[in-house]
Amino acid sequence: MKNAFKHRLVLWVLLPLVVFLAADTSLLAQGCALCKSTLARQAAGLLRAINSGIMILLFPPVIMMSLILIAAFRKRE
Repeated sequence: MKNAFKHRLVLWVLLPLVVFLAADTSLLAQGCALCKSTLARQAAGLLRAINSGIMILLFPPVIMMSLILIAAFRKRE
């Protein structure tokens, strides 16, 4: 049972996370046109800071959703 749970965990939680982190950075910059055009005129350091901030704000919901899915799979078994 525990071995099957580990395989599901890897398949449904860790694998998408790895794929997301390994994706091309241009895929992560799909924002609104106004934000993109405004930031395109700024310095490169500011662009990196904004992109880093977006990534940092993305992690808590992903982690919380992963924990909810793990709890749901555990309760189901």
